[in-house]
Formats: sequence, structure tokens, C-alpha cells
Amino acid sequence: MLPETDDRRWSRKLHGYGTQFYVLGPVPNDVDAAKLDAELAKLKRVDPSTPVKVSGKSLTWRAYDFSWRYGKEGDLGHQGYHGLKRTVTDDFICLGRTTGGLNETLDDVTAKQWRKGYVGNGSLEARLREDTRILHDNAFWIHAMFIMGPQHTEETADRIVSFARGCEIETLQVGILTPLPGTSLFDEMRPHLIFDDFPGDWDYYDGVHCVYNTSRLGVAGLQKAVLNAHRRFYRWGWNPRALRSIAARPTSFVDKLLDLWSGVRTSKTMLRRWGREMETFVELAETKSQR
Repeated sequence: MLPETDDRRWSRKLHGYGTQFYVLGPVPNDVDAAKLDAELAKLKRVDPSTPVKVSGKSLTWRAYDFSWRYGKEGDLGHQGYHGLKRTVTDDFICLGRTTGGLNETLDDVTAKQWRKGYVGNGSLEARLREDTRILHDNAFWIHAMFIMGPQHTEETADRIVSFARGCEIETLQVGILTPLPGTSLFDEMRPHLIFDDFPGDWDYYDGVHCVYNTSRLGVAGLQKAVLNAHRRFYRWGWNPRALRSIAARPTSFVDKLLDLWSGVRTSKTMLRRWGREMETFVELAETKSQR
């Protein structure tokens, strides 16, 4: 038997899952980041059995296993209260806390309320800007997902769009905090639900409909704020970074123009459809609220 086909020492893995890279840490807050970077720069390759020593501490490596299609095994997606992720495609990296979800907000107060954010110093927005820069420097295409809840206003939506455009994030999705059954949020908001005719009303529990009456903006206002955020971000169909990416493609000038036009047309069509659906939903919400 050839050494590369001898599976007697292979670890057992679920099909499609496996070690993709190694993670160092956790790194204590008192470790000198510059010294750690210097130690890592000396490495020609990662030996997971050899710790990295810095500031009198010994930091160990651990394998990071996942499937490029389904994510972390047994982890449905760091999405906190509002829902579950089913299938993911393309390359991804989960940022933020290892438990309690990702960020989905720029506001530190909201992050604390939703038990999200980072461990460590620095504002959430500043650290997200730095993460975005690092990912772009390493050629990652970023899809940003944010959530607006009942405490948020039009200024929240404006801040999200300004952040996304300022960081030249490629694609943006702004959702609405949605209480799902079996969560503490659902129990908390049960008295305030407008859409409570189950199972028929479950269709509206999808992360883009306001199903409660406690929003500072009201149902119509919150729906409009989320829709307008997408309209502003996708005003031209593409952001500058995406435009530069299309311009660099090894295709003809005509093909590049067709790609640009296709993006603009798709975004405009989808937003018009969403606007019409939103108007119908708001009318239904007003009718239900009057019961």
C-alpha cells in the first residue's frame, strides 16, 4: 500500500468536511500584537504541533474544519435570533464571537442587546472597517448582512449604507429582526405580534417583513427604511470596487458593458418588485392592526 493511500491513521470526517486551515489562539488581550506578527512572519509553514511563543505565553494551533458548501458542521450560521442559514456557497469566513452570533449591526449598544459583536477593545464599526480592509487586501469579495430592529430609525439605515459604500463592500443585504418560534425573542414579542394567524402567517417570518407593532418607525416606516437602504446602495447596480473588478476581466469591451447593464437592470427590476410587494404587505399589516 502506498503511504498516500494508507488510511489507517486518517481521521473520520463527514463527507465534504475537513481541515481547511489552522487557527492560533485564543490570543490574550495582553499579548503584544506587533511581537506576535513578527513571530508569525518567521514561519515558513505551520506546524500544528509547535506552539508560537510570545510575551511569555505559549499559543497553540487548532485545526479549523468546515465544508465550503455547508459551513461548520453542526453550526447553522451564527445568525442569532432571526433565522437559520441552510446552504452557503463560495468562500466564506465567520467573523466575531465564537458563540452568540456575528455582528449584523454597527451599533455597540444594539450588539450588546443582541449578544453579538467582538471580544476585545475598539468600537464595533472600527473593527468591522479593519476586517473589511484586510479581506479586500486579500482579494475577498464581501457580502455584508445587517439587521434592523424595532429600536432603529432611518439614521440607522443611512449609517449602514454609508459604511457599506465607504468600505466599497460588493453586495449588501439589510434585513428586519424576525422572532422565530422556539427563541426567547419570539416569547418576548408574542404579545406584540401583528401576524399571529398560524400557520398561514409563517410566510412573513422570513427576515424582510416587520411582523410586530413595536417598531419606532411603525411597520410602514421600517419596511420603507430597509427598502430605501437597498435603493441607495444599488442605485447604479454596482459599487466602485465591483466596477474595477469587471473592468479587469479578460473580456471584450462589449462584454463588459453587457455585464454592467445586466447588473443595473437586475437590481432595478428586483427593487421595483420588492416595492410593490411591500405596499401590499403594509396594507395587510394595517388591516391586521385594526382587529
